Amino acid sequence: MPRSVMVVFSNPASPEQEDEYNRWYTEKHITDVVGSVPGIVKATRYKMNKDVGSATGAPNNPCSYLAIYEMEGETPADLKAVSEALSAAIQAGQVDISPALDLGTIQTSYALPISETSK
Repeated sequence: MPRSVMVVFSNPASPEQEDEYNRWYTEKHITDVVGSVPGIVKATRYKMNKDVGSATGAPNNPCSYLAIYEMEGETPADLKAVSEALSAAIQAGQVDISPALDLGTIQTSYALPISETSK
């Protein structure tokens, strides 16, 4: 089955909380999301490299971190179901949210596959 993605940009709540944010996100959060949310099958985290800049000259994303969650499904209904399952898991306490996460900077997008190429 093709995989869609949920892309999440975020920041720690403060520079002093960055180590805790990274520990929580890597050791707890993505494991909980993949283990608790039906349809999410893989998560990968990235630290943004703002030294490179944009090929088009557009400003860099203001967030310092990126998480990409791979999801089963390829329709808007599939994405909605996973989003609702994630919200339910957070509300049920199966997926916790750390105070080290700056909730005001989170940017989440969902994307459906349309083409693929590889080398």
